[in-house]
Parts: sequence; structure tokens; C-alpha cells
Amino acid sequence: MKLGVRTSVLLLALLPTTITALLLGLYQIHSRMQDLLRVHQQQGQALAQHLATTAEYPLLANNDRNLRQLVLATLQEADVVDVVIYNGLGETRMHGRRQANGALRIGPDIARQARTGSVFEAAIVRTALDV
Repeated sequence: MKLGVRTSVLLLALLPTTITALLLGLYQIHSRMQDLLRVHQQQGQALAQHLATTAEYPLLANNDRNLRQLVLATLQEADVVDVVIYNGLGETRMHGRRQANGALRIGPDIARQARTGSVFEAAIVRTALDV
């Protein structure tokens, strides 16, 4: 196939520019996606750590009413779908889940489902108080 001089010059001028623009665009998209993923991980871990710190006293005091309130408050976050609080033996003390229709179910006996999405964990550590 024979190309004219004008077409050849146009191709030689536009092809490298187009390829460079495409590669730079892909790099920018990849970079922003990595940033979003990192921010998502940081926010999720911060939320889990906050919940663990806040749940310390109700868990040690066997106060299911306060644990239920903490789970409900955590489920009010837009991206939170499932919250589980375990005791020191690994048993479920309180579990809350946002259903597909938006309804909330909270209680220690909610059946487990396969997890999708990100999972964040934080240990509930007993705080020593100087008296």
C-alpha cells in the first residue's frame, strides 16, 4: 500500500503524540486509582480502630445495649456494610449488617455470609488505668 507524502508526514507527526498521550493518560488513571485505594484502606482501618477503642468498655462490662448502639452508629457510615465485634475467645458478641434493601439487622446471632469487599480488623485492647 502506497501512502502519499502528505499522509506519511501526518502519520509520523500524530502517531507518536497519540501514543504518548495514551500512555500518560493510562499512567494518570492508574496513579489516581492507587491513591483512592490507599485512602480507602486508611479510612477503613481508622474506622475499625475507632470502633475497637470505643467498644472496649461495653465489651468488658457485657453491655449489649451499648454494643448494639456502637454497631448501629458504625453502620450509618455510607460505605460500611457489615460490623462484627468479637470477645476475647473469638465468639461473636454483636453483629450488624446492612441488607441489600438498606434495612439494618443487628444482633449477636445474625448468620454469617461470604464477605465481599474490603475487611478491616482492629484488636480491642484492655487499657490500663493508673488509680
